[in-house]
Amino acid sequence: SSGINAEWPLRPGEQTSNSLVVVRERRSSLSRDDDDDIAHEFWEETKPKDGKTRMKRVLKTYPLGLVKLPVPCLHPDFTRVMLPNYDIMGKLQSQAAEKSTET
Repeated sequence: SSGINAEWPLRPGEQTSNSLVVVRERRSSLSRDDDDDIAHEFWEETKPKDGKTRMKRVLKTYPLGLVKLPVPCLHPDFTRVMLPNYDIMGKLQSQAAEKSTET
């Protein structure tokens, strides 16, 4: 079965030996704050009573959710090595030619 548009991450047992899992979207690592700014994390400046300025991480943020990838890619759990056929065939033919000239 084809795993096109598979969920992220792939559930155990979902991939068969012949399936090619293409990922078209992923969860974003960015989030949005109350001011609609977008970033990986937010910090605000605080001034305690001692007068020293400190930075405090803002915990109230909203994840962006799924983001479409500009180019579909293979799922990281895909366990097969993919090589172009012409590279393999060319290599085998050159090795065969070398062996035939040696003998």
